[in-house]
Amino acid sequence: MLGALVRRHAHTPGVRESVIGPRRAVQLARAYLEDNHAANVSLLELEQVAALSPFHLARLFQQEVGHLPTPTRSRYASPTPSGCSSEGCP
Repeated sequence: MLGALVRRHAHTPGVRESVIGPRRAVQLARAYLEDNHAANVSLLELEQVAALSPFHLARLFQQEVGHLPTPTRSRYASPTPSGCSSEGCP
């Protein structure tokens, strides 16, 4: 009986569990960052993509990739705009 009560009330409302594994969640977040490199992607957006809390996603992302998932522009954006060389645009 005690076990049934604990199981019934142990679930915290508002906290969802990811239906995908942690490695897949990081892959989804990384792909989203690469696809949206020009935008200022927030951890809240990545939370929706990866189905993890921002804190958990940041921790897993750093473990898997070696850095936090922000800032996105400098890490995932191409160094020069398309059609431009390192000397400048035509």
